[in-house]
Amino acid sequence: MKKLLFASLLSGAMVVTSCNNETVAINTVEALKTAEMRNFDSALKS
Repeated sequence: MKKLLFASLLSGAMVVTSCNNETVAINTVEALKTAEMRNFDSALKS
């Protein structure tokens, strides 16, 4: 029972960490964009 509880807590923590890392990676890429790149992206979206 303890092993199952520990395994489920560990897998839950890994999912949260994975999503957090993905968000950080996306935010980093967005922060590195220049003004020209942002204008190009907004032109493509509209």
